[in-house]
Amino acid sequence: MLRGIPKILSGDLLKIIRDMGHGDMLVIADANFPSYGCGKRVVSALGNNAVEILDAILKLMPLDQYVDDPVSPYAPLRGGYANPSDMGGDTAGSR
Repeated sequence: MLRGIPKILSGDLLKIIRDMGHGDMLVIADANFPSYGCGKRVVSALGNNAVEILDAILKLMPLDQYVDDPVSPYAPLRGGYANPSDMGGDTAGSR
């Protein structure tokens, strides 16, 4: 039996986290992010916000210390959003 796993993390998201290695990317986004257009695998976390999801993930997995910027905020650019396909990686959407 596994203990101490936050209940808001689904089995699908736990599998993605388990499969991650150094340099892999996980996007935690709200419902307005075009997840299905750019993510290889998309996991919805309905009823939870991005801060709750991030807090739950960080209880199980530390940030990658072998990359320069383990966390990058994604913010709107003047005139629209950056191309989400440039982000790559897996996408866990919080809705």
